[in-house]
Amino acid sequence: MQRPDPKGERLARFSPKACEPCVLRERCAPGGRRAIRITRHEALRQRGAAALEDPETAAYLRRTRMRIERLFALLAHRYRARRSRYLGTRKAGLQAAWTAVIVNLHPIGAALRAQGA
Repeated sequence: MQRPDPKGERLARFSPKACEPCVLRERCAPGGRRAIRITRHEALRQRGAAALEDPETAAYLRRTRMRIERLFALLAHRYRARRSRYLGTRKAGLQAAWTAVIVNLHPIGAALRAQGA
C-alpha cells in the first residue's frame, strides 16, 4: 500500500501470487497483476452501501428516488442546466443557485395562480 497522494487517493497493488487462490482471478486480473485505486471518498461510499442494507432506508429511497430523478430531468430539459452558459466557476455556481431558486419557486407560483383563478 502506498502513502496517500495530495488528493487523498491510494493505490493498492496485488501480486500474481496473492491473486492465485481467488476464483475470480481470470476476470479480475487477466494480466496477472491487479491494482485498485482507493479514493478519498471510499469511507463515505462504504457507509452509503451499508445504509442501503437497512430495509427502512431502501424503502425510503424507492419512494423518493423517482421524484428526485424527475427534478433532475426538469432541470436538464426545461432550464437547460446540463451546461453552464457562463465561463468560470463562480458564475456557473451563481447560475446553478438561480436555477435552483426558480425551480423551487415554480410550484409556489403555480399554487398562487390556481388560488387567484
